[in-house]
Amino acid sequence: MKPSKLIALVASIVIIPLTIISSCHSVPAGHAGVPSIFGKVYEKPLSEGMNFLNPFARVYDFDCREDVFVIDEITFPSQDQMSSTADISVKWRVDFASATELYQNTGNREAIVARHLEPKVRSLIREVSRSVKTAEEFFTNEVQARIQLDLSTQIREAMMPKGIIVEEVMVRDVKLPKVIQDGVLAKKLREQKAQEQEAELLRYKTEQQQIVEKATAEKTAAEMEAEKVKITADAQAYKLEAEAKAKAKALEIEGASIKANPDVIKMRAVETWNGELPKIVGDSAMLMGVDQFIQKQQNQ
Repeated sequence: MKPSKLIALVASIVIIPLTIISSCHSVPAGHAGVPSIFGKVYEKPLSEGMNFLNPFARVYDFDCREDVFVIDEITFPSQDQMSSTADISVKWRVDFASATELYQNTGNREAIVARHLEPKVRSLIREVSRSVKTAEEFFTNEVQARIQLDLSTQIREAMMPKGIIVEEVMVRDVKLPKVIQDGVLAKKLREQKAQEQEAELLRYKTEQQQIVEKATAEKTAAEMEAEKVKITADAQAYKLEAEAKAKAKALEIEGASIKANPDVIKMRAVETWNGELPKIVGDSAMLMGVDQFIQKQQNQ
């Protein structure tokens, strides 16, 4: 083989693979490949994975994944001429279909944030905060939610035509002016003190009510006990009175019976006699007959 043919063969063996290799480009996941030839950008971006293109093309892998842009302690002016601060977080990403245009007209992600996102966010914050009458309102959840919603809606609408998709805007760590913070703190302390006093008053009222209820219960118990004693005493008195009346009635009946029948006394004396007569009574040593014994019983 002639040297010229050998050189051509070797060259083809080397150049052809190099050409094939230089014509291939692998786009990473979540990226859009932006190809350009001698500075001129293709209109259509390359999708993820292996792509074949002009060997002279150069590819910029544009990151289209979600990112977070943050502005710390941005100022929120209110109608009372006071200025509050808050941290703003913006979740955003590049629309794949607009990657080529964005790269050609704006540049990389840092340029997108600097030229589009940050200026728009600062401008919209000044607009939405005009609706807040006092700085103290920024401390309420209602106002913060409304501002967050307004910012999300307006930034999303402003960025969408540029190929920038805004997912969410978050307002965090709101800080009021120091004079307002001191006032809010003092107000909270007053409210806390009032709540403590109210709780103490309620506790005192509860204790007093318990004391009254206890005294009422003790009084009721004492009255019931007194009533019980009175009832017992009345019953005992009634019993004694009844017994006395019964005895008096019995004596009355007995007296009437004796008056009507004098011999009843003699009969009772006989009933109680054991049948023995005393042999001697006193110093006279006289014998006591039955009539004398009965007479003595009557005298007793």
